[in-house]
Amino acid sequence: MGSLGRRKSTFKQVTMAAGSMNARRLTKAIIDLPEEKDSSTPKPKVRLENTYKMKPDEETVFSSCKVETEVDKLLHDHLDDVTYDSKLCGNLCRDLSQHIRNKIKNMDFPRYKIICNVFIGQCMDQGLEVASRCLWDDKVDNCASVSYKNKSIFCIALIHGAFLE
Repeated sequence: MGSLGRRKSTFKQVTMAAGSMNARRLTKAIIDLPEEKDSSTPKPKVRLENTYKMKPDEETVFSSCKVETEVDKLLHDHLDDVTYDSKLCGNLCRDLSQHIRNKIKNMDFPRYKIICNVFIGQCMDQGLEVASRCLWDDKVDNCASVSYKNKSIFCIALIHGAFLE
């Protein structure tokens, strides 16, 4: 009977500890409540019904040559006077990827999902191979790749346009 008493006391200690943790979490949640939203915040997007279009319109097909020219201009604008710094290049990859993605979204390729990868490295006479694999429909999906190089850095941008059915 002594062992049963021990089991109960141990069980009570565990539940009390868990209860105190829940109380601590509750107080933290009350303190960190978000502020009320402004009435000027935009309303959520309206979801439209499916159109069941299996192919894009001919004038809105993802054009890799248009994308490559725009991305090439963007890379020259952002990277002409940049020297390699390992700490800077991580943030630069993320920012360039976002700029490229926004630029392509504004080029009016409706119903296309835009995927953008940017690689930046230091020029030190090394070799680099970049490859990508994905499952897609080769009739409507397409990709573009742009490379840039100056005295200090090289940059490779891969842009995929996948049609959303």
